[in-house]
Amino acid sequence: MKSRKAQHITMPVVIGFIIGLVLLIVVVYIFADRTILFNQNAGKSCEKTNGICLEDEESCPDDKPNKIFLHCEAKKKITACCIESILEG
Repeated sequence: MKSRKAQHITMPVVIGFIIGLVLLIVVVYIFADRTILFNQNAGKSCEKTNGICLEDEESCPDDKPNKIFLHCEAKKKITACCIESILEG
């Protein structure tokens, strides 16, 4: 009978697994960050987040550089809104 040799995982496979794991963690972090942004502002209006409602293609001022889409009470519709910080607190 032939003897069975133990199968070894080669070094390139281990390195590939580690790189894949790191990339997965980075992707999860990015999506978690966006989910936090959404949950913080869900149900709020632009004015309640201390934001500025924008016109159609207007850009955000330097003191409120982050553009998200929220309900603008003044315009009574969802518009681009400039806020100071994406993650507060």
